[in-house]
This record gives sequence, C-alpha cells and structure tokens, in this order.
Amino acid sequence: MRFEYPVNIEEEAGEFLASFVDFPEVVTGGASLQEALEEAEDALEEAIAGRINRNESIPEPKQAAKSEQYFVPVQPQFAMKAFLHMLMLKKKLSKTDLAKMVELDEKEVRRMLDSKHNTKLVRLQSILKALGGRVAIDAYEIG
Repeated sequence: MRFEYPVNIEEEAGEFLASFVDFPEVVTGGASLQEALEEAEDALEEAIAGRINRNESIPEPKQAAKSEQYFVPVQPQFAMKAFLHMLMLKKKLSKTDLAKMVELDEKEVRRMLDSKHNTKLVRLQSILKALGGRVAIDAYEIG
C-alpha cells in the first residue's frame, strides 16, 4: 500500500480549500496552493492519528478522480505506524496481544502507535515483519 492520498483543492474567494475523499472529516486550507497542501499534510496525519487512537480503520488511498488532483504523502515513520495499526485490526490483535507476540511491554506497543513518539524505523520494521508486513520506500522527484 502506498501511503499517499489524493486531495481535492478548490480555490474560493482567494483561499485554497483542501479536502480528502478518503477522510471526509478533513477540511483545511491556506492562502496559497502550497500552504493548502502543507496544511493538508498535517491534517491528514492528525486524522490518521485520531483513527488509530479510536481503534478505527484507516482507508487505503483511492485513485485520483481527475488528472489535476494532488497527492499528499504520509511521512515514512508515521506511514509505518498506520500500517502497523491496519495489520493489527486485520489480524484482530490488541496492543496486549501484539506485545505478547513480539515479547515487548504493552507500553512500548502503545508508544509505537503514538504519532508523537519518535519510534525507530528499524523497530517498526521488525514488528511489521513479525506480522507478515514489509516496508519498501518509494522516492521520486516531483515536478
């Protein structure tokens, strides 16, 4: 799964409004297109963090509905946390279940899923691998 979500940008009265089909609760904007895209990135991560905190599903990104639509990426560390959450839901694992499975304290699993905690990528990668997940970085030039 590629953690990059399509965002709709509409200009209205000199403001640029950003919204996501995959996250209808997210609406943000800015005075310029660039500012709106930056705000959309922050709002997207907050929406995903909220879903993790409420133990709700995180949708896979839909395809762009139109060619002029923009995409907002999720930062790599946070994308790994979101993917961990998605695998836990799929496998019906609680934080306690996962902690037992990988021989960690449940508090450490909670911190791994916390958007504000700086979990090492190597640690996240090993936990994802234990759940049958795999991480590959997709880097490319935009423009």
